[in-house]
Amino acid sequence: MLLNYFKLAIRLLLRNPFFTFINIFGLSLGFAAFIVLWQYTTNELSTDQFHDNFKNKARLAFSWTTRDNRGNASEAHIGPFSPSFPAELASEHEEFANFTRLYQQPHFTFADVEDHGKEIFLSVVNDSGQPLAFKESNLAYADPNFFEFFSIALVHGNPETVLNDPASIVLSESMAKRYFPEGDIKNKTLLLNNSIGLKVTGVFKDLPHNTHLRFDALMSTARIVRQLDNFASEGGVATYFHIKSGQDLVSLGKKLDASAKKFLAPSLVKLNLNPDDIKFYLQPVEQIAFSKFRGDLHQTRSRTLLVVLRIASVAILITAWINYLNLVICANSKRTKELGVRRTSGAGSCDFIIQFTLESVIINALSVVGAITLVQIARLPLQEFFQVFLSSGGGVSVNTVVIMVLITFSGIVITGAYPALAVKNKSTRNIFTQGYRHTFYLGKWLTAFQFSVAIIMMISVSAIQSQLSYVLNRDLGLRRDEVVVIDLPENSSTYTQSSLDVFLNRLSTFSGITDLAVSSSVPGDNFANGVGLQLTAGSEFVGTDTNGGIDERFLPFFNITLLAGRNFVNNDPSNEHSVIVSRNVLRRLGIDNPKDAIGLTILVESKAWTHDMAPVEIIGVIEDYYRKPLTQASSGWANEDGVSLTYHNNVDAENTPQKVSVLIDHETFSETLQWIQTVYQEIFSNSTFHWYFLDDNVNRHYHQERISRNQIMLFSALVVVIACLGLLGMISNKAEEKTKEIGIRKVLGAKMHQIARLLLATTINQIAIAAAIGIPVAHLLVRGYMEKFSDRVPIEVWHYATPVLVLLIILLLTVTDTLRKAVNANPVDSLRYE
Repeated sequence: MLLNYFKLAIRLLLRNPFFTFINIFGLSLGFAAFIVLWQYTTNELSTDQFHDNFKNKARLAFSWTTRDNRGNASEAHIGPFSPSFPAELASEHEEFANFTRLYQQPHFTFADVEDHGKEIFLSVVNDSGQPLAFKESNLAYADPNFFEFFSIALVHGNPETVLNDPASIVLSESMAKRYFPEGDIKNKTLLLNNSIGLKVTGVFKDLPHNTHLRFDALMSTARIVRQLDNFASEGGVATYFHIKSGQDLVSLGKKLDASAKKFLAPSLVKLNLNPDDIKFYLQPVEQIAFSKFRGDLHQTRSRTLLVVLRIASVAILITAWINYLNLVICANSKRTKELGVRRTSGAGSCDFIIQFTLESVIINALSVVGAITLVQIARLPLQEFFQVFLSSGGGVSVNTVVIMVLITFSGIVITGAYPALAVKNKSTRNIFTQGYRHTFYLGKWLTAFQFSVAIIMMISVSAIQSQLSYVLNRDLGLRRDEVVVIDLPENSSTYTQSSLDVFLNRLSTFSGITDLAVSSSVPGDNFANGVGLQLTAGSEFVGTDTNGGIDERFLPFFNITLLAGRNFVNNDPSNEHSVIVSRNVLRRLGIDNPKDAIGLTILVESKAWTHDMAPVEIIGVIEDYYRKPLTQASSGWANEDGVSLTYHNNVDAENTPQKVSVLIDHETFSETLQWIQTVYQEIFSNSTFHWYFLDDNVNRHYHQERISRNQIMLFSALVVVIACLGLLGMISNKAEEKTKEIGIRKVLGAKMHQIARLLLATTINQIAIAAAIGIPVAHLLVRGYMEKFSDRVPIEVWHYATPVLVLLIILLLTVTDTLRKAVNANPVDSLRYE
């Protein structure tokens, strides 16, 4: 008997391939989108929760509140700090089981690691006798207990001893394959910068995407223990504590804050800092990835966006399910003759339920197979273009399966039981003469919900795109288009002021270079030094941003407006005790008129974290320009804090020139760049030539915004496609249902627009309801998203109206052909319709 039902179900599905395709394809898209989004968001929201006892692990962090001379306060949160006192903190507090430290390559300096800086090459001679060398940019030093502290799986090596040797290095799987393609790392050694031998003691699995940790290889801090004990920069090392079970992080953080201030008391006095302005606390390890503190290297995740995408995954699945439910119930309402004949033959409600349920099971089963196929096909493109990372192995998580089963089971039960229940109390005569009209009012409201989801996502895409375009094209107050930036060597043995002068002179005489300038950093750099100022001794310490040791060409090169005073002068002795500040710096110092600042003597910190203040004269005031991305600053000086510029390393020894910005003639760009490289390698023979466009350096900070936009755009398109499929099926069904009515109306003189209104009236009302629901919800989401930007595009009415109009146009275009056929049908044929 069941086999007969199965055969009948297959015949019925093949009889109407159009509706069968819409149902299966629409459900497949919904299931596939749900599988992808639910797994992705689940994985991302559980970042760093794969570590053993992750709830008892936290990073040492602190907030630093600074005030200007007008009493305005700003707060910076800082993660990496001095490595010198975690051991003292751990020994004083029995609540700590142990701790570990991580020192990452972008923070490396010659002052802290004497035998190398940020620029690192690793080399090896392979088994064939061929030398292999690669420039590395993602290395780190870690304490010997690092692999015991964090749950990072080792392919080779013992986590208890792998970093014990001072000359040890542990590679990721990808990095190990690059240096040792044969896979054998036993007794292998790498050379760091052709001088430091590092023994490969282990290989770890490539770090998963859902962690804030980012490194390709780890070296042991045992090799630089002396430098760590005498750390010069007082920053750059992240410290993690393992807290014993049963401890409250908040109360423990307060005890930790008191201890840290006690240890740092001499430094606080020297820095003239109020202890109340610095607060140490413990940041749970699972929260690190969702924040961006000063010195952090990870790509910040947006918890709000991930939650929205998770909700969207369910909404897309429900949208597909709504289409399926509406279409099946609508299609089943036309099978009255079949029900009547089978009732006459003795079939009961149970038989109808089995039949319709089996049809629904077949459609859903095919849809699940189609969804899994789509996920496998789209896995790599999703990862490459949309940064949607799925769990390895292609498996589907248990909670994903549970939700899919619940949705599927609900659809199967409703579509299987509804037709049987609709005719249960009707006589056979009534079934033949009246049929049954599907008054599935819930379906109409669900369709409105479906359209509202599409509207919310389209408005979100529109707002994100507008904001992204705004920040990418925002006038930063300085020239950035077509500027090429060249990195100078960081090693003082290959880079001196005299060699820099030779390099600049060679560049300035080449016809392909139209202009150039020097600075210690450029807009978009992550780890530029700041400049600390005081109006007078004892007044508030004002932290400002800087592009560091500029030369006299910097202001005109970047078209920075000089409001008052003058620029630096080449080889002028006064440069040694002069500073140029921006308008916001004056505001924070309590000076209103730029002209009043010229000639004023203030105090400048001559070296970071020392508070050794030196008197300097303000010789110029410039208009503010944006050095940092236009996101709310929680990690350091914000754009509103202003910019202070010094000449070369005269005032601050750390602000040595590190960047040469040049303008290259378009017609000879490649040749000129090649010539620059040749000159560079001739003068700085032991350094690698590296260049990039300034615009790319600035815009890379908005990479996550682009990814967010692309993700929402992709899944918005899926929602719209599913909605269009559903509408196409519904209108086609409705046109077939109202064939007689359309014929009669045409005979009575009905026009095309009147027929179209008959078919689309319900849909238009549903879109209106969807707009009333979707626009306020989208407004709340967009407003929350915009809060992360310090400078944002104003949201206008058209941001909300345009997506609704676009959705309406897309939906109408989808059913245009169906409407045309219904309107142009011969009334004679329509009136013959049974």
